[in-house]
Amino acid sequence: MKQPGRLSRRSTSERARKNVLPFAAILLAVALAALPAPPCVASGSEGGGNAAQFLRDGIGAAGRAMGGAWTALGSGSTSAFWNPAPAIQTPSVVVGGAYEQRSGGLFTLNYLGGAATAKEWGISALTIQSDMYDVYILAGGLVWGDLAAGIGANAYVFGVPDQRGIGFGLDVGCRYGAQIARSELVVALASKDVGWTNIVWRAFDVEETDFAAWVTRAACAVSSPLGEGRWAVEADAELAFHRPPLKGEEDYWDKAVEVSACAGVEGAWRSLRGRLGLQGLTFPLAETRIRATLGVGFTYSNLAVDLTVVPSTLGSTYLGEFTVSF
Repeated sequence: MKQPGRLSRRSTSERARKNVLPFAAILLAVALAALPAPPCVASGSEGGGNAAQFLRDGIGAAGRAMGGAWTALGSGSTSAFWNPAPAIQTPSVVVGGAYEQRSGGLFTLNYLGGAATAKEWGISALTIQSDMYDVYILAGGLVWGDLAAGIGANAYVFGVPDQRGIGFGLDVGCRYGAQIARSELVVALASKDVGWTNIVWRAFDVEETDFAAWVTRAACAVSSPLGEGRWAVEADAELAFHRPPLKGEEDYWDKAVEVSACAGVEGAWRSLRGRLGLQGLTFPLAETRIRATLGVGFTYSNLAVDLTVVPSTLGSTYLGEFTVSF
């Protein structure tokens, strides 16, 4: 007898065959979007590509506790940031927010967002605010059975006295889920700030252009019930182009391209859950600076609360997040 809400091996195979062509087409489109543009003249300097650098480690207590490996499993109030494709899940509406004190209180960030997922579509929105930076993200997409694909729009607003930077970017992404026995497999691909997002800075009478890095992530996650709880593990591989190539540049890959990976594991038992992650694995390995992340959380009725710490000798980062589901 099949378990309620589970798919048999045969039905899983049939659905996979029906979805393979659109899934392959979307993967190809996103993969092509991840390729660097042909050589061009970058408006910024060779060291450009640092705009919105504070977002590269990820946001929110849940995603940070997983070491930033949240492209496939990420859902809830911060889902617009991790992947514009809707989460493949039971239709729901979630709203929530988070507070982050980074690097020993060097600066703080506040998040407020939400997501609505129906049987065939999903939308999400998120705002990230600090004393100097405001980021707004709006995403939406469609769901075809076990496949979801989406697109997102970003607005970056940076400002300090007598200086201001504004930029608009584009994200694309997809997810595919399959039931294998009692386990659930999710693979995902997301490309953020496709084609680089130009941040135009104006200070007094001077105008300069910087870039938000073009970052593409491939992710794979597996989850399964365990007794009265559930476990999940995810690994993400990241390819980041910090800026466009300069005209005639021959060592672009060494100067402006970064390859890295991160991973996280999540365990839940009744209303409690814990997360552990590792991030900072870069290639070449000689440049690796691995950091551990740790988080705990609990649920009560339709409220979920998560707390995360990212230890650092330069000052630890602390995050708190709440999510309400309907």
